[in-house]
Amino acid sequence: MINVKSKRVNILFLLSAILLIVIVLGFTGGINIASFHKNYSNSLISSYAVSGKETVRKIEYAVKYGKPLDVFYGMEDLLAEKFNESSDLGEVQVVLPNGKIIYDHSGSVEDKQISSEIRKKISQEMRNQLSLPNGETGYASVLHQGEYHLFIPIMDTQNNRAGWIGSVDLVFDKEVINKQTNKYMTQLGYYLVVLALIALFLLTIFISKFSIVKNNKEINTKLLMGGFIIILGTVQAIYGYINYNMFKEAYIDIAKENVAITSKMIEKDINYVVSEGVPYGKLNLDDYLKEVITEVPEVETISLTNKDGKVFTSAGDDIGENEISESNLSYSTSLIQDAQGVKSKLTVNLSNSYLDSKLKVIVYDVLTVMVMSLIIMVESTYFSLIFLRRQLDHEKEEVNNKSTTSEAEMIRPLTFTLFFGFFMSGSFIPLLMQELYRPILGLSENVILGLPISMEMFMGAIAAVLAGYVIDRRGWRMVFFVGLAVAALGTLLSGLASDAIAFIIARGITGAGYGFALISIRSYVNSFPSEEEQTKGFTAMFSGLYAGVIAGVVVGAMLADRIGFSQVFYVILAFIILAAIFNLVFIKGAVSKENKQGELSALPKISVLEFLFDGKVLVFFLTIVIPLTISSMFLDYYFPIFASDMGASVSNVGRAFMFNGLCIVYLGPLLSKYAGKYFKSETAVIVSGLIIVASFLLFALYGSMLTAFLVVIMLGVSESFGLMAQNNYFIKLQATGAFGVGKSLGYYDNVRKLGQMLGPVLFGSVMVLGIKGIGMIGVISLVALLIFWFVNRTNNEANRQQQRGVGV
Repeated sequence: MINVKSKRVNILFLLSAILLIVIVLGFTGGINIASFHKNYSNSLISSYAVSGKETVRKIEYAVKYGKPLDVFYGMEDLLAEKFNESSDLGEVQVVLPNGKIIYDHSGSVEDKQISSEIRKKISQEMRNQLSLPNGETGYASVLHQGEYHLFIPIMDTQNNRAGWIGSVDLVFDKEVINKQTNKYMTQLGYYLVVLALIALFLLTIFISKFSIVKNNKEINTKLLMGGFIIILGTVQAIYGYINYNMFKEAYIDIAKENVAITSKMIEKDINYVVSEGVPYGKLNLDDYLKEVITEVPEVETISLTNKDGKVFTSAGDDIGENEISESNLSYSTSLIQDAQGVKSKLTVNLSNSYLDSKLKVIVYDVLTVMVMSLIIMVESTYFSLIFLRRQLDHEKEEVNNKSTTSEAEMIRPLTFTLFFGFFMSGSFIPLLMQELYRPILGLSENVILGLPISMEMFMGAIAAVLAGYVIDRRGWRMVFFVGLAVAALGTLLSGLASDAIAFIIARGITGAGYGFALISIRSYVNSFPSEEEQTKGFTAMFSGLYAGVIAGVVVGAMLADRIGFSQVFYVILAFIILAAIFNLVFIKGAVSKENKQGELSALPKISVLEFLFDGKVLVFFLTIVIPLTISSMFLDYYFPIFASDMGASVSNVGRAFMFNGLCIVYLGPLLSKYAGKYFKSETAVIVSGLIIVASFLLFALYGSMLTAFLVVIMLGVSESFGLMAQNNYFIKLQATGAFGVGKSLGYYDNVRKLGQMLGPVLFGSVMVLGIKGIGMIGVISLVALLIFWFVNRTNNEANRQQQRGVGV
């Protein structure tokens, strides 16, 4: 009988391995392919921009010498020439900043506007392009109803940047881009299938050759986890490498094409001037060539030489012959003979440094995708491990009635599933609100765009308090399912919303639902009988939560690009339902409240004011919760501003958030276990606070991008065990038990929200002091920690003396 069951367990191992491959490599493949498609599409669009800038340059030249844009003789010929250059173009038109179309390739246009949706989508991106450094102007593109609109700004150079007078809009079907990307998508899909089969083969050998189950019928956790992660991690790394090399090859081809297009434009312009009788020796091309290099960053140098190699004119950094390589290629073409019988050669060199910088960005993107994939892999493997252990427990219980799994372990996959779904919308809520925008009560546009998130937080705060009252009377589980039902309703309404007000209300309902769900999970963990189990439960909860947040934001953004904002909410709805099913199947019920609350029932009940003004609670809130929560806003508020001022990209800011979360997810279990073993909870709270203080003082002394990044990581290390320590200290307070743990947690969460609200205000106030202002916040936090330590030491000493007096 045992052998039959052992075979069943081995089959379960294999089925789990297959499921892991489908989930992990499916996610890896999806996100890698989506990332490749986005990067490659942007590169292809840039090649259209290169050719379009030639038309813009001619328009700007005429405008510079007094030709008005709205009465531009010859515009029809210019646009028709551009339109006829490529069969891919569906339209070429000139659009004013207010969205009015005044010309297309057929001539002047009357009473025609671009759609309001395009204007909304393009306005911010165009403003960003007009604020580029060194007077550069780029381009802005938007995909609308199956067509790309590529806007290249027309500048009145006499008035510098203040003179944005219109844009050339190149319109082409999205299939033009998809046709060129599909061949790469097919290749990536093929490689993914092959790697999946290899992974399945290796995992099958691993399961059959190694003793996964020990003689005592327990799973060899380290061996199983290590084997799965090494095999799947290696496969993901190989796939990431293939993705990078494929994009490198594709991007170099596009860069070469852009250089070739640029060369043909220059050749055409110079040949025209020379054919009019101007000799090469008298061409004044310095400004023209510098302008071309500015507009086409793939170009490093442009030069005109005679048959003996003498340079007539050149622009850009000189490149020696030995420097020409695969990524720094030279494109040469012969020009016509001038009136004096002199021939010339045009040479355009591809910029090696620009190419390297672009490929470096792709490397970072690939590594980021790999980290996201590893998070999914670890969480999926973790759940598979727990599931397999539970299956073995059924077999063991028949023999010795003993189980090796705990309820605390199931908290991590539950919170991961829930918050993975919830934060799928985190990256695009303001963007969707921008599409639904309409004036509301005279508020500014920026305030209105932030209302959905503000409503989520506000309703979540109210729900947290209400949930506490209900949990203390009816238990956590009912509140959890009510929360999921409310969140599901809000999510459904978010997907259906076609109006700004409706969307704001929908997000408020969603926030209330998730507020109920989160407080109920925390109350469930607090009901565990021992502090060790509670610590394990909260570590699992925060690890699953932060892993879900990190991965959910990335996957949500990827899905939004592919299926649209509103459709993502229906995917989120599926994850809410999945969390409900998970709770019913894997979490067998609440821990008996009688055991936990027996000792609390003897405590006299206290009012809200008595709870809030209890000495220990008040000191804890004022010296620990608020100061440390304010300090944590360094990541959310101060760091993005500082990084932007230092020239860091938005992607690198996002990576800092990712590393902060990874510290909490993967250092949390280890450090919490260590802190629980060697420190009291109040000591662990102080140590976590001192880590933040030390990082702020370090930043105040050596303010740089590196130290800012280090602060972000140290914040993650601090919170990885500090949040659990705060919780353990708080629920042990006598006032917490007397008031009710559920209600107390609701107020605790709202005090944290108060700190999150005050954080940006305080950081904004000290920014006038520069990096020294961060040091000031560090000193204030240190003083607060010392007050907490002193009050606790005094109270502990008083308690000891009281106990001695009772003993006497």
